[in-house]
Amino acid sequence: MPEQSPSGTELSDPEQGDTMVSPETYLRGGDGMLPSALSGIDVVWIGGLVAACTGTALAVVGLALPWGLVRSNSRSGAVPVYLTDFGPALAPATAALLVTSAMCAGVCFASRSRLGAILRMVNVVISTLWIFLVLAATTYLARGLTMNLVDPLTGVALTVTVQSTTPSTGAILYDFGTMLLVGGAVAAVRLPGPPGLPIQHPSMPRFAAQLAATRARLRWVMTVLAFGLAVTSIALPWYRQFAPLNESETAPIMVTVHDLHVWLGTYRIGLIACILLYAGALVASQSATARTTAALRAIGMMASAAVVAVLSVGLAALWRGSAVRQGRAEYVNNALHVGPGYFFALAAMIALLVGIALVGPVIPQRPAAPAEVATSPVDADDQ
Repeated sequence: MPEQSPSGTELSDPEQGDTMVSPETYLRGGDGMLPSALSGIDVVWIGGLVAACTGTALAVVGLALPWGLVRSNSRSGAVPVYLTDFGPALAPATAALLVTSAMCAGVCFASRSRLGAILRMVNVVISTLWIFLVLAATTYLARGLTMNLVDPLTGVALTVTVQSTTPSTGAILYDFGTMLLVGGAVAAVRLPGPPGLPIQHPSMPRFAAQLAATRARLRWVMTVLAFGLAVTSIALPWYRQFAPLNESETAPIMVTVHDLHVWLGTYRIGLIACILLYAGALVASQSATARTTAALRAIGMMASAAVVAVLSVGLAALWRGSAVRQGRAEYVNNALHVGPGYFFALAAMIALLVGIALVGPVIPQRPAAPAEVATSPVDADDQ
């Protein structure tokens, strides 16, 4: 009888050497769908499921509440606005992403295959990117837009030019709920066996070993690239500033120096946090702590994706502000333009995101002997 690995992938007799495993068999290895396969479920798995369901409910409620508070020069107070007021496509896209993220989380909880693990990683990155893109876009890119609103106190229709936007209850609930949904999906990693027992693997299939080696090489390439880009981004200027031609109080303020300092601080804090999480995930991958490795890797990807989203919206705001100033020569503030350090910072965070996502299991040096069973670390992708 062929010996079975914990993931369900068939392996040949060790005396005959490794058998070539097809990519389809490798990705489908260990597939078990509820309710037929209940093994590996523990308190952490149940807690993640509760967190995912609670986060989905909070995000749905957040979509129905006021998204932000808009201020303009024509009014002394702030006016609450909903997500639909920012454009006809933003609200449907936000709701569609929430539904897609919830469906992906359900698949992750129901499956033990490697395809489920890959889907969990993709869901973490895309959902985090979208959350912070929407939040930053409605905060910075909404400046200068003309909105047709209804005064909640008098019920009178009014037209305002957005000067600034502050996130309100709806944005906070949606972001917190979606992050809780994604974080709960990370806990969908099941235990490969009874708790407290060592995880045993006869040997790693040839295709799995080749894939792990490729991941390791690519990870170190992206790591070196990320550190080089990060150092360059700190050394080069982030923006350039030119004096205005004339003064005008009617032109909207698109980007201020304070905004750039906020983005720079977000980048520095996120860079340090991602490096620490990356190092922790690498250390955890050296031992048989699959769930710890998966959690640190997921948190690192979420942090780096959040920084990438904020920097991307900032870059779009700088370009949009430059376009507005080209059409309006009379601008009250100094014109801000993006510098080379900004591009290097964005590239560094993308490279670091890819490097964290490629953290994988340790490659065994040789196949296990027939008389003994080798113990090797297990990555979250193998469950």
